[in-house]
Amino acid sequence: MTIPEGLKISGGGELRVCVRCSRPFVFYANDRYTNAAKVCPACQDRIQGRPSIVLERREIGRWEGVEIQSLPGPWDIFDSEHRTDDACYRIDVKGERYGASWSGRIVIYAKQEFGKGDLVDIREMLAIHKVTRVKTQTRTIRGETLTSIEDVPLDHTVEPGENQSVDEDARSRRQYLVLEASESQKQFNLHFIHRRTKTTLKGYGAQYGYTVDDDAAVASWSVHGGARSGRYYTDGVLAITDQDHPILVTGRLEAAGEDEIYS
Repeated sequence: MTIPEGLKISGGGELRVCVRCSRPFVFYANDRYTNAAKVCPACQDRIQGRPSIVLERREIGRWEGVEIQSLPGPWDIFDSEHRTDDACYRIDVKGERYGASWSGRIVIYAKQEFGKGDLVDIREMLAIHKVTRVKTQTRTIRGETLTSIEDVPLDHTVEPGENQSVDEDARSRRQYLVLEASESQKQFNLHFIHRRTKTTLKGYGAQYGYTVDDDAAVASWSVHGGARSGRYYTDGVLAITDQDHPILVTGRLEAAGEDEIYS
């Protein structure tokens, strides 16, 4: 079968043809959809009435033989309650865990609840969704213009309002990780590292602070959150490391010192 222009195949992807729309798509083995080999992701979303439609899904990274040292949180059962979906486990962490002003999201899926000491293979996936995007502009009392962006379900009707625009054919890029039991020899470690920085209210400036440097890591994903004032905030980093590619944590003031994390 000829690969259509613009369609990318990586990792363990296989080119298939959807039995519903007859369009080619890439199927990744061990996906949680039981009939994914026959029906493309976009048709799956339409059948299930999902709020967005997956236009493309592909593997963008793979690491084998990774020993888990720590994870961002506990596993929760994830079940779409649709008859063609397999239930699985998920960890879903947003920066809002740490405060009202936040950024970043880490999503992990697995067939079982892995924990510290387990050896896994990790796939990083990219899904491109079609969504309706609403952009709103507001002016502050100081005359500044602030822009907020919200993605809403495709089945919601949104009429453009004053200082508001609607894009009914927007694209949203969403990345997530898939953990699978590994048969490889150990090569890497997986750490979740979070450090909190705080400034006192007594006018003394910073009380303690940390910088989490993940530039040298094999791969990393981060979340950030804290007070809108910036008085306190937390950085969280999920990273794949080895002895030559550590995470460097640097403390300031009361937390002075450096720590290399890789095993």
